[in-house]
Amino acid sequence: MSSPPSQSEIKVALEALRSDATVWANAAGTVSDPKSAAENLKLDSAQFSYIADKIGVTDGYREIQEKIAGLLAEAEQNFTSIADALRACADTYQREDEAGVHALNNVY
Repeated sequence: MSSPPSQSEIKVALEALRSDATVWANAAGTVSDPKSAAENLKLDSAQFSYIADKIGVTDGYREIQEKIAGLLAEAEQNFTSIADALRACADTYQREDEAGVHALNNVY
């Protein structure tokens, strides 16, 4: 059986979780502006020639634009979720450690 972590090891681990959460939150922020730009890059048949519209360029563009905007929105949401989960893990572990739960249950 391994020995329990020291308070300094716990502190370092909690700081690492929170630091990683900040990295993911920053990544979500980095994706936000391109997501907004992609959402606003809408073109319709007026911006394409008559022939281009008739052969499907307008529909093809719309599909690509919606796909890119959707992927960026999902990335922002997923990055935020990861950051939130890491913070929640750190907060829960810290609360439990302060309450002595890990020592009582011999779980680290």
